[in-house]
Amino acid sequence: MKENFVLSKIITTEDFALLSPINVYHREYDNVNLPQSPFNNYHAIFSKTFIGKKGNGYEIKISADDYYKLYVNDNLVCVGVRQKDVKNYAYNKVDISKFILDGENEIKIHAYYHGRISRSYLSGDNRFMIIAEIYENGKAYFGTDKSWVYEKANCYFGETYGYDTAFTERINLNESNSAKKQCVEITNNDYLFEDTAEPCVDLYTITPNIVKRKNGLFIDLLKEQTGTISFVASGNKNAEITVKYGECLDENGEVYCNTASLKYVDSVILNGEKTPVEFFDYKAFRYLFIEFSENAKVEDIKIIVRHKKFSPIQEISTNDERIKSIYDLCVHTIKIGTQEQIVDCPSREKGQYLGDFTVSGLSHLYLTGDVEFYKSVLRDFASSVTNVSDSMMAVFPCSHMQEFADYSLQYPLQILSLYNYTKNKEDIIEFIPVAEKVLSHFEKQTNENGLLVSKLDMPTLIDWPMNLRDGYEFDTSSFAPNCVINAHYIGAIKTLNVLKNLLGLPTCLDKQAKLEKAFLNEFFDAEKGLFKDTKISNHSALHSNALPLFYDLAPKSSIDSITELIKEKGFICGTHFAYFVLKGLCNANQKQVAYDLMLNGDKHGWLNMLKEDATCAFEVWAKDLKWNTSLCHPWSTAPIILLNEDFNNFNGNKIVKK
Repeated sequence: MKENFVLSKIITTEDFALLSPINVYHREYDNVNLPQSPFNNYHAIFSKTFIGKKGNGYEIKISADDYYKLYVNDNLVCVGVRQKDVKNYAYNKVDISKFILDGENEIKIHAYYHGRISRSYLSGDNRFMIIAEIYENGKAYFGTDKSWVYEKANCYFGETYGYDTAFTERINLNESNSAKKQCVEITNNDYLFEDTAEPCVDLYTITPNIVKRKNGLFIDLLKEQTGTISFVASGNKNAEITVKYGECLDENGEVYCNTASLKYVDSVILNGEKTPVEFFDYKAFRYLFIEFSENAKVEDIKIIVRHKKFSPIQEISTNDERIKSIYDLCVHTIKIGTQEQIVDCPSREKGQYLGDFTVSGLSHLYLTGDVEFYKSVLRDFASSVTNVSDSMMAVFPCSHMQEFADYSLQYPLQILSLYNYTKNKEDIIEFIPVAEKVLSHFEKQTNENGLLVSKLDMPTLIDWPMNLRDGYEFDTSSFAPNCVINAHYIGAIKTLNVLKNLLGLPTCLDKQAKLEKAFLNEFFDAEKGLFKDTKISNHSALHSNALPLFYDLAPKSSIDSITELIKEKGFICGTHFAYFVLKGLCNANQKQVAYDLMLNGDKHGWLNMLKEDATCAFEVWAKDLKWNTSLCHPWSTAPIILLNEDFNNFNGNKIVKK
């Protein structure tokens, strides 16, 4: 173990002490049947009392697998930690001085083991632990060891929602915690910790406006938030309090609990005593309804909101209220969609997706200037190449090993975005070998002309959902190439050449030129001035033409015909792919066309989201375009990038640095 923790031992519970770790790092398509962990939805409270002195400085280093909430003298201090591989595990460092009293103090760590293969946690691996170290006035005071005690929290019941993302929390207060036991030290562990601490997400409390209704209490937070609810519950034994969460309301004005295919309902069964209640896991919601019978009572309701520290370094100046509304919509999406990492959505999946990061990561970088966070995400995905497959995972770090070819091929683009922002070559050196390894993986799956075949060892996404692919034609069982994945492939090679040239490294420009020629021969219809989906197809999808503009693969003579096609089709694509459409137009000096498209008033546009009462950017253009639409999706924030890179000082818009 690196010298991050001096005094501490990694400790766990008796249940986990003898379990052998499960290797969950198997690609989704390798048909490996992973053994099931014997535990899931497992909660335990670790605690330690100590003597403190008010006024002294106290700091804690803390980590847990899968997750923790830290309390000092029953005050919620922080939550964590960012999901990481055990070979480079994350920890937090937090000042706890203001919570320390003269005399006896108590630290409690509520630790959680999810136990399911999912996008939200690196779990299902039989690993459950905490490690903590307390410093007094800068000197190590004590750490975790056998003197700590734990009690298993037996009150949590429920079933999973989303894609096994989380458990509904049915808390039965009549189920007592197990008797306190001595903690078990893990002596033969393979945890290695990062050299520096990860910052915790910010926590802040909202006291909501509450409307009394016939059978409960209704809350509208006015904007979607990420977090949970706490309250003080009282009433007869076995009386029940139910909390429904929703991103929207149904046609009767009731809280709709099935947005994004979720069953967002928690409950508490009372034990006859007045008890503080705080649900553990966070959710995404705007509305809540608290339902209870006459023999139950709810008081002191608070909403605990959480997200990564968000201090925007810019704002928009514009005379166009449409631009202001879209910009604000996207800003709030990035704000609450960035937890320990940027999640694809803070509801159904809670996973950090590689392709999403092309848009969400760059939007976050422009808004916050947080270069180190951006690099940390690139390192997350680089670690998937080290640990799982040289093709790179589509979602990581987590235990759900999913891949998409088009996402892996966007990694060089993300590296270049970092350089374009910082203009610092040192920021990108470590990522170039990773990108080379990824491209080498794909090069093995090319035909005699160097083009990628359609039958790859992983899926090609094209766009999502499928009804927004503009009828794109390709056969995944065929070795015949298709346009979209080859545009990404050649674009990745071109981008890597740019990066290598910046660093003075050897490039492969001859290979690039041959591939560009092969691409035109395979997909370009010179008579129409458009690209076809495949060589034998007569269909020219929006996607097949927007990407050649984006990667500068289209002949100059075709720009007008491709632009007309985009004007005719509009955003017959997903909200994430809209970035490539808009940026491609701007790269081809068609800014006004891109600007008009961004502000279109049709169903497929950001203005339609606002018409549908959005407070965050939706996963798709309209709620009814996907059966399980999430109403907060950071991959839909392309306008932030365009307003910074292309529409700044354009049509009266200006990005103003704070």
